[in-house]
Amino acid sequence: MPFPLPGGDVAIRHPWRVALALLRYARLPWNDAIPSVRAASAGDRDILARQLDRQLACTDTTSMGRLFDAVASLTGVRQSIDYEAEAALNLEALAAAENLATTGRPYLLPTHATVDGPITIDSRPLVRAVVVDVEAGESPGSMAARFHAAVAGMIVKTCILLRDRGAGATVGLTGGVFQNAWLVERSLDGLHAAGFEVLTHHTVPPNDGGLALGQVVLGRALLASAVPSL
Repeated sequence: MPFPLPGGDVAIRHPWRVALALLRYARLPWNDAIPSVRAASAGDRDILARQLDRQLACTDTTSMGRLFDAVASLTGVRQSIDYEAEAALNLEALAAAENLATTGRPYLLPTHATVDGPITIDSRPLVRAVVVDVEAGESPGSMAARFHAAVAGMIVKTCILLRDRGAGATVGLTGGVFQNAWLVERSLDGLHAAGFEVLTHHTVPPNDGGLALGQVVLGRALLASAVPSL
């Protein structure tokens, strides 16, 4: 389900902005016990609140990358970044260092589907659960592992729903989030256990590099079709 991204690129550079937007979307207060809230000055919070209330320079997003950014901020892992995906990489490193058997059950990242309707992913229960753990003093590593496990579980459940609708049993994992080795490994385990054939990237990168190559291929095909043969 989409949530507002206040300020576009500014929010990407400062994950606390994404986190505060998600807290507001989940109807949670901006409690000073939450690292994301402490990272923002009183003036920043006031401006951001008015921006969200009036939907000024807010673009709705369904980006999984922004959810990773928000969780990294909520758990105190990273509030600002110096390069693309830095917050997500830090979160992955913490998750990979944890023993899943001792971190508790994955967070809830529910998948909703109606007959012949769209499949939607609701991030609000996950955000609420993360906040509960933050306020209880859980370690960032434990929360990172539970978050990753929730995302992997959501991927498997969504693929099963699509297969039940006739989409087949072959799955392609693509997009920048699948540069996350921990997530890829857990997704592969779950999908294979559910009987899927899984395709992953080997030559072309799954992120913007692969997208750029696809645009070149499409552009070349369109150009060729527009040029009359001699």
